[in-house]
Amino acid sequence: MSPADSSARFDLVTLGGLRITAGPAARDGDAQQADALNARKRALAVLTVLALAGRPLSRDSLADFFWSDREPLRARHSLAEALSYLRSILGRNAIASRAQELSLSADAPCGSMSRMRRCAMRNSRCSPTVAAAATT
Repeated sequence: MSPADSSARFDLVTLGGLRITAGPAARDGDAQQADALNARKRALAVLTVLALAGRPLSRDSLADFFWSDREPLRARHSLAEALSYLRSILGRNAIASRAQELSLSADAPCGSMSRMRRCAMRNSRCSPTVAAAATT
């Protein structure tokens, strides 16, 4: 097991269920923000997919994946709301946006993308967990 990123304010946990917790460098209020994010299952799932992708993903593909039951315009609006919520907790620069593509920024307060990806892949079979989180 790799050592934890001591500069991470948040840790993404996939073993035993998808959740985010206050990390080693948590600030006052981070534990409560993590709890609030855990209640927003689709937003948490979007964060997880961005963290595990390792490459930019299109807004349309994310909207279709998580809100396929909605009209495209409403799905994109729901994605925008989830991204806004994530940025309110993780910081406005945590999710990078370039044209129509999104990715987790290297500046995200939850450790490096590669560390999160390694930990998540080692600890679970991410796809079923993410899919289950997205539907609740």
